[in-house]
Amino acid sequence: MIQSFPVLAVRFVAIVLGMIVVPAMAQSINEEGFGMPALMIISHPQADPDDEGRRVRPIVGIVKPKEPLGPRTKWRILPGTVFPSYRRIVGSAKVKLYTDEGPNRRLLCAITVRYFRNRQGQWQPYYRLDSDTLIIFRGNAWGPLNPVADEYNLLFQTNTRPPNGQGFYEYLDLESSAGPVTINSWIFGRGIDY
Repeated sequence: MIQSFPVLAVRFVAIVLGMIVVPAMAQSINEEGFGMPALMIISHPQADPDDEGRRVRPIVGIVKPKEPLGPRTKWRILPGTVFPSYRRIVGSAKVKLYTDEGPNRRLLCAITVRYFRNRQGQWQPYYRLDSDTLIIFRGNAWGPLNPVADEYNLLFQTNTRPPNGQGFYEYLDLESSAGPVTINSWIFGRGIDY
């Protein structure tokens, strides 16, 4: 099949740009997102009304905020972008929040995000705190079954309102089990849990 020059030129440019973009995805990027919807907003339960928190957007790769979200013992995960009723949001996504950097990086928590209809019929993100490891009691403390390979949550849930029928909450109140912690980065993944 013979293709015209413009079609071949467009495919060539797409291939070249694809080769340029793919390696850039492996590097960490900032949180801006250029108008992308927000999955969640990371804030503080007693935040100032002017404090908009940090928006977690569906950007693939390690995302580092311009400034780390700095040390707190309590965090709140608030709803991100709400979509109109005619736009169906399918499946779930996972966001992992981390503290520290490099070899000292530790998982704070893993949050599954799934969209449900709210009272106005819009699609709103709801949240579930997930543990990514098996935890056992070792003598006098709880810890991961395999401390070398497994990560465990440093944030635990303190919500007082009940979840919906599928175990997801409108927002999450989280508290640190290790004292004040800083959120230095996060990772987004789609299609992890359906």
